[in-house]
Amino acid sequence: MDWLLTLFIALGLWVCFIVLLRWKFGDRVSFLGPALMLKTARSREYIMRAGRRRFWGLYGDAAVAVTLLGLFLTLGFLLWEATLVTSIPASRAPSPQEAIGIPGINPVIPLWYGIAALVVAVVLHELSHGLLSAHGGIDIKSLGVLIFIIPIGAFVEPDEEALMKGERRRRMRVFGAGPFTNILVALITLGLLTSMAGAIEPVADGVLAVSTLPQTGIPEGALITDVAGQEVRSPDDIWNMEFPAGQEVTVRYYLNGWKETWVMW
Repeated sequence: MDWLLTLFIALGLWVCFIVLLRWKFGDRVSFLGPALMLKTARSREYIMRAGRRRFWGLYGDAAVAVTLLGLFLTLGFLLWEATLVTSIPASRAPSPQEAIGIPGINPVIPLWYGIAALVVAVVLHELSHGLLSAHGGIDIKSLGVLIFIIPIGAFVEPDEEALMKGERRRRMRVFGAGPFTNILVALITLGLLTSMAGAIEPVADGVLAVSTLPQTGIPEGALITDVAGQEVRSPDDIWNMEFPAGQEVTVRYYLNGWKETWVMW
């Protein structure tokens, strides 16, 4: 029943948080599904002034070109993947958790690092929409954040009527700015990681446990390095091992330090 008590406490704190925000901000707080939308006009004038610079026009044109190219490349990759899935055996297919790029669900994406990356990506995405709206002479009504326990997103709200009545080139700049900014951030991050790659070394070679292995005590995220003294470098190394049924073997793995456990084969 501990989880039920924790749930009630979390809901109680969430309700108190909502009441406090409504009392302090009034109508600037609204709901978007289970999330809270907190609107503000602060920084609006700064975005409007910054967006008038000529640079953002060039940025918008580059965004349109890159996002159109990305659209066709993505469509091509999806069609290519559709031809590949039929040749991948079910045993080799990724698990549903691995296919979903959500921190905390995907075992490869750390929870807090993933949330931080998501917040940065969303904030820069929305900010670029706002700057290109301002550059096109489109008024920004408000900006703000989405909160569900923690900040999960951000938004810039342009005057939609003025946006849709504007010329096509300006609309395409506004729509393309967000994805283009995310692509730039990804390329910059990739470049930084690549430049530091020479200083990174793995703790050991082994097989990553993408989920908790039942009846073994080996948790999700563990790096299995050897079984019964035999080195493990790929899943096939484990599948091809032969021991008498019911024999206990030692499994050595790394997870926040070296650990060892006994497993019934």
